[in-house]
Parts: sequence; C-alpha cells; structure tokens
Amino acid sequence: MSYTVSNDLIIQISRDLVTQLAPEELPLFRATSQAFLQNPKRVLAGQNAGDDMLGFGVGEAAALLTPAVLAVASGVINFLIAEITKTARTEGRLLIQDTVRRLFKRFYVQTVTDQEQPPALTTEQLAQVQAIALQQARQMKLSDPRARVLADAIVGSLAIANGV
Repeated sequence: MSYTVSNDLIIQISRDLVTQLAPEELPLFRATSQAFLQNPKRVLAGQNAGDDMLGFGVGEAAALLTPAVLAVASGVINFLIAEITKTARTEGRLLIQDTVRRLFKRFYVQTVTDQEQPPALTTEQLAQVQAIALQQARQMKLSDPRARVLADAIVGSLAIANGV
C-alpha cells in the first residue's frame, strides 16, 4: 500500500525549518511552497538551473534554501511513514486486540502509557533520517555545511519529539 504525504504536513515542517535556518526567506515561503506543491520537479529544476520559476531573478532563486527544505522534508516524511507503517503491521494485531478490549471497559485497565503518544524512533531510524536528509540536500546542490545544518535541524526536531 502506498501513502502520499500530506501537503499540510510538508508545509508545516518546512516552514518551521525555514524559520530556524533561513528566516529571511519567510516572505517568499508561501509562493515557493505553493509552486513546489503544484510542480515539485519544475521548482527543483529551477533551483538547480537558476530558472525564473517564481518570477524573480536567477540570483535570488539560486540562493533560496526553501525549495531544498521542501524536498528534504518530503523525503524524510515519506521515510517516516514507511517506518511507522512497518511498525503498525508488526504491532497491528496487538493494537486491534487492545482497541477491542477498550470497547469492553469492564475488561480494560487504563495505564499511564495509554496516553496518545507518537511511536518513538530508534537511534538507527534517526540515523537513517539524517542520511536521507543529507543525501537529498546534496542532490539539491546545497553546500556540505548547509546540508548538514538542514539534516541536523530535522533530526533535532524528531529527537525533541521523541524525548531523546
């Protein structure tokens, strides 16, 4: 089964990353993200070739980090969806039994761990996220320092959410 990434999620995560890494691009974020969602290949080709994709000059387009952030966030989110899908398949039977048990309140004892929490990522999964982010950032022709900062920001956001 194939899942598509929610555009809203890509935008939210990307806006947060751009706010951290390139706040000067926020005035153009909406236009850039809309163009990306409509035609990612065109925006990314414009990023690499200096295309006049958003109606401003080559120099400005080439300097933008936002298209790279959108592409990297999209790739990372797809990876995380695949990982969570694997976990759900593995743990699905137990989850279904637990859900049915909850329907019969008499047989269900609520515990402290029952609060809705996202599944924790392993150290290996966080390392994979970083590798994916670095690879995609380099494909976007970001300098190595910028690629590492972007990858670290993504992993940092996930690590905070996972209590690491």
